[in-house]
Amino acid sequence: MTENTANQIYDILIAECDASTTSDARSAFVNSVTKLGVTEFRFGGSLGFGGKCYINAACLPNSERAVRVSNYKEHETHATRLAILAANERLKRIDPTK
Repeated sequence: MTENTANQIYDILIAECDASTTSDARSAFVNSVTKLGVTEFRFGGSLGFGGKCYINAACLPNSERAVRVSNYKEHETHATRLAILAANERLKRIDPTK
């Protein structure tokens, strides 16, 4: 994954799930998914401690499951469900192989 793609993903996490806007948080995400090959990143935000972004480059581009967010079901609320739906709708357009 390129840094540009990772930054596009993080922009969506900020916009839809209130991920941290600090440069350290963004850098940690970008470094983790581009250089370390992390496929599961905890970002929290409005999804709480269980708020994670999952990246599966093995999925077809534009697949709903290629890049997605989720949270712990026991912490799910109406608001978190809406945030997850909005984020995942935008994330499914991201090709994690680029």
